[in-house]
Amino acid sequence: MEDSINKPWRAIPSKRLTAKGAKHLLLVSIPVVLLATYFLQAQEEAMALFILTWIYNDLGAADEYFFIRNTINSLGFITFSAGTAKITCGYPLHRLNDTFYQWLALVGAAIGLTIQVQDMEDRKGDELRNRQTMPIVLGETITRWVNAVFVMIFSVLMPRFWNLNLRGYIMPACLGAIIAVRTLKWRNVVCDKKTFQLWCLWLVVIYLLPLVEHRD
Repeated sequence: MEDSINKPWRAIPSKRLTAKGAKHLLLVSIPVVLLATYFLQAQEEAMALFILTWIYNDLGAADEYFFIRNTINSLGFITFSAGTAKITCGYPLHRLNDTFYQWLALVGAAIGLTIQVQDMEDRKGDELRNRQTMPIVLGETITRWVNAVFVMIFSVLMPRFWNLNLRGYIMPACLGAIIAVRTLKWRNVVCDKKTFQLWCLWLVVIYLLPLVEHRD
C-alpha cells in the first residue's frame, strides 16, 4: 500500500508484476539460491538472510519500533557481506580472520545507526501504514540530527579502523559532511531522495576502505 506513495516505480505498484507473480518468482528463486549457495559454501549466510527476510516482511519487523527495523536491516547487510566475502576468499581453503569480523561488526553498527536516512523521504507512506520509523517516532528534527552526527562519527571511525593516512579519510569525510549538511538544511522529499542516494554512495566508499593503501 505504502509503495504506491513511497516507491511507485517498483514492479508491483507500477503494474509490471502482480503479487501472485511475485510469489511464484519467490517460490522458484528460494530453492535455486539455496542450491547455488550450497555449492559456493555460503549456505549458512543464505539461510540467515532468508530468516531475516521472513522476520522483516512476514512477521512485520519492518513496521515495528525503529530499533528493531534498523537492526534487521543492519544484520541483512552483514549477512550479504559475510557470504560474498567467504566466496571471494575461497572458503573453506581460506578462512576469514578476526579483523574481518571486527570490521563487519563496525560496518553493521554504521548501517544500523544511519540507515534511517532512507526513511526521511518515505514518511508520508510510512505514516499511512503506521510504520514506526525513527522520524515518525522521534520526530523529524531529532532524526536529522541523529543522521548527521552518526554519519560524521563513522566517517572518521571507519578509516581509523584501518589506520589509514589522511588520504583514506578524504572521501568518507567529504561525503559524510555533505550528507550531514543536506539532512539538516534541505528538508523536503526531493532533497531527501538525493541525500539518501549520497548515503548509498558513502556506504560504497566505506566498503572500499580496506582497499586503500596504508602508508605511514
